[in-house]
Amino acid sequence: MKQRFFTWLFFTVQAYNLPAQTLKFYRADDSSAIFHLKISCTNTHTQIKRFSFTNESGEISVFSDTVNGSRVLVQADTSEFIFTSDTLAGLHNKTYYLKANPRTLSEVVITAQYAPGTVEKSVHRVNVIDRKKIDAMGAQNLRDVLTNELNIRLSQDNILGSS
Repeated sequence: MKQRFFTWLFFTVQAYNLPAQTLKFYRADDSSAIFHLKISCTNTHTQIKRFSFTNESGEISVFSDTVNGSRVLVQADTSEFIFTSDTLAGLHNKTYYLKANPRTLSEVVITAQYAPGTVEKSVHRVNVIDRKKIDAMGAQNLRDVLTNELNIRLSQDNILGSS
């Protein structure tokens, strides 16, 4: 039992003595830190994968075993930013500036029909509210859009604060 404990203690202390490097992730457009970005780090020698999240400063610490010359493959698991991967060799702190990944949303059709469909196949009359109409209205939120276009009234609940 004592031998197991000391073996566990030895490996635990060794794990905390591994050299670390700091990776920093910032937005490319305004240089603000990216908080809670999921990063996966894979040791190329042992194939052990570890996941961690960036802190409020956009930083994570990556521990690497440089004794055997292994490298660390860093990947960001996100669809919000453009970042493929990077391989780290050595103990150098790195800073990444990630560009936003613009996404175009497809048209959403809301009808009273059971199955989803398109505007052309709709049985009921469909009003299309596109970006030009929203800009022309000067609407600040969804309530303004629905009130101006469809004459729907939404009021805020004073107790719960919701519509």
